[in-house]
Amino acid sequence: MVHRLAAVSGTKFVLLPTTEIAVVPPIGVNVLVESVISEPPLKRVKSLRDFEPEQQIKAFANAGTFPSQLDAYENPELTDFVNPYFNSAPTGQISINRAEAVTVVPYKSANYFKYQDALQNAVTRVFDGSEDAKTSWKTWIAEAEAFS
Repeated sequence: MVHRLAAVSGTKFVLLPTTEIAVVPPIGVNVLVESVISEPPLKRVKSLRDFEPEQQIKAFANAGTFPSQLDAYENPELTDFVNPYFNSAPTGQISINRAEAVTVVPYKSANYFKYQDALQNAVTRVFDGSEDAKTSWKTWIAEAEAFS
């Protein structure tokens, strides 16, 4: 799946030009976009190796991001993980079980990205101060109604 990315820089959203694309892994991986924006395009493509299971386990250990790669589900750092906040429950194994229980892929119509892009633009207008939240929401509603 190909998306235009937005990153938070301080309190601002930074949109990449539409010619700048990145392949986004399945849901469950938090992509650190700020570091990617400053790198040249070829280096960004090479950084996709960060989505390999070993790298995802490192990210999980460091920041708690749940891996999207199924091979990572066999790693003891994930399978044996317990969280003291949840009474030392085996949250690693529980999360794996829940992820494996997902049997369907959410449907996204041909119009999904039009609506998503318009919504992202609405959020960006609020963060860059060009519109207040109420006005930006009304603008998004008008844009979405025009798609029909």
